[in-house]
Amino acid sequence: MKNILIATVGEEMKPVLEGFRYVKEIDEIYLLCSEKTKNFAEEISKKVKEIYGNVKIIESSANNISKILEDLINNVEISPGTKVIGNITGGTKIMILALYLFVSVCKGTVFYIFKKTDKEMEYVELPVVNVLSTNIIKGTKKKIISILFNDIPLTQREISKCLNFKDSTTKLHLEKMKEEGIIKTNYKGKMKIVMLTPYGKVLFLLKQIEEKIKISH
Repeated sequence: MKNILIATVGEEMKPVLEGFRYVKEIDEIYLLCSEKTKNFAEEISKKVKEIYGNVKIIESSANNISKILEDLINNVEISPGTKVIGNITGGTKIMILALYLFVSVCKGTVFYIFKKTDKEMEYVELPVVNVLSTNIIKGTKKKIISILFNDIPLTQREISKCLNFKDSTTKLHLEKMKEEGIIKTNYKGKMKIVMLTPYGKVLFLLKQIEEKIKISH
């Protein structure tokens, strides 16, 4: 079994480094940071490389959950038997949430280090639950999300052309997706356009993580 540790990195290194005391036999380490905290990630990397060797830095957004999930999907190598451990001690709230969702889908372990005083810290393990169900992302719904994923607003007719559907058929799918909170509509001049909601994007990305795990297994 391969053990992977992913840690969110903020501007305080000591609690993040403390987390390494509570994990054993780690094969790969990923440090998730923003542009602002990359220098802290590099310092942590220097310290833990001497012990663990294989450390990679993932520089991502500090506040865009979809971008963070995309970067985790594209950079974290998951192979058969992989155990994923998330240390959410550092980083922004959005980075922490993204990593929690990622590890939850991987059915891994999540913890953080609670700093009581400068000298006293406590390990706290969190329950991992499937907070969002990705079961609804399938079939035509999945195709529509793929079409809209790159933030290009389209009209219902344009989506129908992409799917090779009648407008009436597309309308039924879009109405259902709007009820589920996956898409939203707006007006650009006189044109009614369709866009993904942040919820829809996150669901689609979590589905990609699930599929990546299934393929690797």
